[in-house]
Amino acid sequence: MVTGTQQTVSVRLSGTSETSAADYAWTSDNPSILQIVDNGGTAVLSGISAGVARVTVKHASCVYPLDITVIISNTLQDAASSPYITSSQNILSVTKGGSSKTLSVTLAGGSESDNQHFCGRLIVEILFSLPRMVKAQS
Repeated sequence: MVTGTQQTVSVRLSGTSETSAADYAWTSDNPSILQIVDNGGTAVLSGISAGVARVTVKHASCVYPLDITVIISNTLQDAASSPYITSSQNILSVTKGGSSKTLSVTLAGGSESDNQHFCGRLIVEILFSLPRMVKAQS
């Protein structure tokens, strides 16, 4: 994103029915770099100055928030030359004893030399379990 520009972003719930648009909450961890005007599941992001900001989207029906990293550059050329890693997946569900999962990622932007040794796969396997919480009986 380039300073002085705006980008509209929309989110939706997955795995549950939509509820009130008022149940969404959008925040920027750095409002001097990125400002947000939200309206339910849609928000307009405005690049104020160069830097990096994290947008967090919470919903009353969701345990985990969505975090979006936004890089704001002074020029389009600066934005195109700065490499970053991206993925089309934002949730990867794994279970203990289940099969391994592969997360494919892409290196975007940058130069040919940035891409030369980049490997875009991550294999995730759960090898541990957390102890169960047992309710004490009285």
